[in-house]
Amino acid sequence: MNYKRIVILLAALAIVIGLGLPVIVNSQGPSPLSNFIVTTAQEIPTAAQSVPTLIPPQKSSTPGLQDELAQLVVARKSGDQTKLNAYAQDRNVDLANNRVRVILEMAVSPDAHPADGPTLETVQLPDGKTAQIQHAPAIVIRPALAQAIAATGARYETAYQNWVQVLAPIDGLEALTKISGVRYVRLPYPAAPSELPPGQTKGLSPMVGAQTSQGVNLTNTNTWHSAGYTGSGIKLAVFDFGFTGWAARQGTGDLPAGTVLKDYSASYNFSPDTPGMVHGTACAEITYDMAPGATLYLYAFGTEVEFGNAVSDYINNVSGTRVVSMSIGWVNAGPYDGTGPINTIVDNAKNAGIFWANSSGNNQKAHWSGTAVQFSNGDYLTFGSGNIQGIGPTSGSVWNISSGTTLRIFLEWNDWNAARTGNQNFIDYDIFLYRWTGSSWVYVTRTNGNQCGNGAVPPTEALSYTVPAGGPYNYAIAIQRWEGSGTCPNNFGSWMQLHTFNSFRNAQGAANSFWYVNECNSLLIPSDGDSSVTVGATFWNEDSTSPLYGLETFSSLGPRNAAGGGNPGATVNKPDVVAPDGVSGETYGTNDGTNFANNGGGFFGTSAAAPHVAGMAAVMWSRTPAMTLAQLTNLLKGQALYKADGGTCGGNNLLNLQTDAPESATSNNRYGYGRINLEAPTALELSSVRVKLTRANKVRVVWQSATELNLKGFNVWRANSKQGEFKKLNAELVAAKNIGSLIGAKYSFGDKSVKSGKTYYYKIEIVHPDDSSAWSDVKRMRVP
Repeated sequence: MNYKRIVILLAALAIVIGLGLPVIVNSQGPSPLSNFIVTTAQEIPTAAQSVPTLIPPQKSSTPGLQDELAQLVVARKSGDQTKLNAYAQDRNVDLANNRVRVILEMAVSPDAHPADGPTLETVQLPDGKTAQIQHAPAIVIRPALAQAIAATGARYETAYQNWVQVLAPIDGLEALTKISGVRYVRLPYPAAPSELPPGQTKGLSPMVGAQTSQGVNLTNTNTWHSAGYTGSGIKLAVFDFGFTGWAARQGTGDLPAGTVLKDYSASYNFSPDTPGMVHGTACAEITYDMAPGATLYLYAFGTEVEFGNAVSDYINNVSGTRVVSMSIGWVNAGPYDGTGPINTIVDNAKNAGIFWANSSGNNQKAHWSGTAVQFSNGDYLTFGSGNIQGIGPTSGSVWNISSGTTLRIFLEWNDWNAARTGNQNFIDYDIFLYRWTGSSWVYVTRTNGNQCGNGAVPPTEALSYTVPAGGPYNYAIAIQRWEGSGTCPNNFGSWMQLHTFNSFRNAQGAANSFWYVNECNSLLIPSDGDSSVTVGATFWNEDSTSPLYGLETFSSLGPRNAAGGGNPGATVNKPDVVAPDGVSGETYGTNDGTNFANNGGGFFGTSAAAPHVAGMAAVMWSRTPAMTLAQLTNLLKGQALYKADGGTCGGNNLLNLQTDAPESATSNNRYGYGRINLEAPTALELSSVRVKLTRANKVRVVWQSATELNLKGFNVWRANSKQGEFKKLNAELVAAKNIGSLIGAKYSFGDKSVKSGKTYYYKIEIVHPDDSSAWSDVKRMRVP
């Protein structure tokens, strides 16, 4: 964009912040995931399954200001720089310039609209070629609102619908809440890529060019390439936080030279290339492997505001047949039921006819969901036989967590208002963090969101805490209801989602982050939505190995929540399909068949799976451009290879297809309709046939061949009634123009022997070199 963030995230910090980005981190912009935590665990006594209920002080809050920001203001006002630095470091807030990136949620429209077109920048590439970057157009808002923002010392950056993004001094945060029309000031929603770190690269030789994903051959997409279907004519966009190394990947042939670069991010630069944000580049590599003929677009964004503007650009300013791959997931951005502001943005894309493939997330073992049950007549929730949720692989065993690791835990419950902008019934919960001393649990910190009496505050909490020096330490959380002074009754019973971006691994692969996990219902946003073709991950080299057929132990599973964020019960709806991961690429290295549990190299995660689906969709659409979005989606599901049942997550669901249904026609909440696959292609020799009237009231038959690899020519046939006999009209064969070529051609034939008031039926005979024939559909024309 025309503005750039003042902070550069250091690589060391990216390693420290672990698997994800809490709310406060997003004030500086998302960064790539680091390794799943590899550590040991220690046992604690059975008696240590609960803690005494703490009675916290009365909550205080600044109306209209998110609690995390209010605490930052308090720390700033205290004058205790050490305390302020510690608080900011905990939440990864930059204090070098006393500023934080925030979103103003407006009750009154800011009248946001582009001031002009994009700014174009031409950059020189190492090979002597050039590339063009399209920087997002400036978005203007009402002058009075812009002036009011500037008066607080904040810098306006951009806006999308009722969201306004500003870079604000800490001292000016309270003043922002007092601007007319501002209903709530908050940090950006927390989001993270759905990638996993590469293991030990095995040093394989390149397969094709530099590197090609094993998913191309596994899914049979290579046979479609050989038949001439490569995604030609399709626009394929990858949306991500950054594309570090994009120019180098063009140099190795892993990205096409004609890639279109779209800059909507304040945290990433295409040039000079921001380091450490390679996730999007790796995803784009796979889409190019799968659909080498498609026109590739790379959209960089950092916040939900930038995301909304980027998607709007793709909808409004990129024409043609369009596909999207995105391997990003949000938490606390809605009720996990397919609704909410992020889902609405993706809904807009689907409504514009865009195919959207999204990773399901990697939170299968880093998630719990369930009904809030009161523990022992107190204010804490029940977990197992106690009231704490240990951060450990099994009940009674806690992970040893190293100093410098930042714990990031997110809670959501089903008390959303209809607009998904806040809470409905003032139900209030908080997260409490405890540390194990070796003999007992001691309180460390808590969240303090004040939903009680404040409908603008969403029913979510986010805890962020950096483990101090002297570790490793062991931790657990508790969840407490808050009823104010009796003004906000809370009788428990809420359906809750608990996620963490701190994931762990062991010899079996992904290991539990919490004592009590629910592997099902672990989807991130927007993979919970109907507009997303949601993709889980299966390891490519275990595709035939029962009983799991390569299903990754981290791959997020369905179902999504019921409407409003409630208990989903036995519904079956997500994921839609699964696709390969652990594949070779230039960005993350090669894989020799070794799986994630055994430290295999390559690109693991549902992040790798989603671009396989997007690329396949582009290839399928390039073969039959006339397919509707619904037909394409059903065909992709219908050709998937059904692998196994849904286990405890939910079983079968009939797919309502007229054609191309799988043998089982079932889906489940682990594999969806199965692992993506393409049946061997049959040559699509005609891309269109139509008949039209001439000015002389005669009929002209017009057709377009898609490819002429196996063509000799054409004959035109006509019948004088629906059930009548067809007769050939042309005396000599209409010879193919590009015999033996992948390139098609246009043809027409005039029928002058028609009469007024009659209806005629036409079809094209496709003649092959061996004189065998295929036929087009019948077209009808009534002559006035």
